[in-house]
Amino acid sequence: MTRIIGSLGADKTGYLHFRPSAIFAGASREPVRSKVINGAVDVTLSSNPAGTCWLVGWRQQFDGKPIEFTEKWIVPWEDEVELDEIRAGAGYRRNPRGRSAALDNTISRNEVQEAQRKVFELEEQNAKLLSKLVKSEGNAAHAVGNLASYKSEVGRLQQRLNAAAEPIVQTKTQVVEKRVLPADARQMMADARAEIVSLQQENEELRQQLEDRISLSTHFANLNSEIDRLNSEKLQLLARIDELKQPRRHASSLRKEMIANLDRLLDG
Repeated sequence: MTRIIGSLGADKTGYLHFRPSAIFAGASREPVRSKVINGAVDVTLSSNPAGTCWLVGWRQQFDGKPIEFTEKWIVPWEDEVELDEIRAGAGYRRNPRGRSAALDNTISRNEVQEAQRKVFELEEQNAKLLSKLVKSEGNAAHAVGNLASYKSEVGRLQQRLNAAAEPIVQTKTQVVEKRVLPADARQMMADARAEIVSLQQENEELRQQLEDRISLSTHFANLNSEIDRLNSEKLQLLARIDELKQPRRHASSLRKEMIANLDRLLDG
């Protein structure tokens, strides 16, 4: 697509009508209309392939007459072209390098936009770095001020230290009295400790003997309990024997025989 700009004259107000001489890519048989005010022309048309052109007609505003296509325009392969160049060049032909030139122009515009974007980014980075630099300078100035204040304070303390008198060392002597026992008293204490140890050993032996006696008493109690249980069982057996010895009516011969056997066992 090529943009055509120019002027037909300040007294021209109406419409330009365009119709391709033959159908080609980007054009149709339907006419293209562009409004013109005070002669100003600004229209975009498809570039003409070889052997084609645009038939151009003019109609005044509010004019109802049929359109007469009186001019032939050959639109070159350019992004933008002047109207006077197209109208003056009746034999205007497509520039073989027009497409590559348009491509070069597009690439150039893209490169310019990319360069402008990079310049904008660099300006932003520069502004950030400048802000950091100003902040760092402020911090450095503050640190220098603090350092000067510290130096002044150190000097003042040094002067006070030099003017101060030498310290006085005070020594206190403390007397501790300790009572020392005589030799016989120490011997008596040693004998008492030995006697205490001996008594502790005797108490331990007595405790062990008492535990042994308690264990024997428990054992004897268990034996007595077992003897009592056996005596109880013996009494129960004797009672059963006496019961079996009692005569009963209609006793069977087997029962009598058992009683006789028990009697023999008891008699020995």
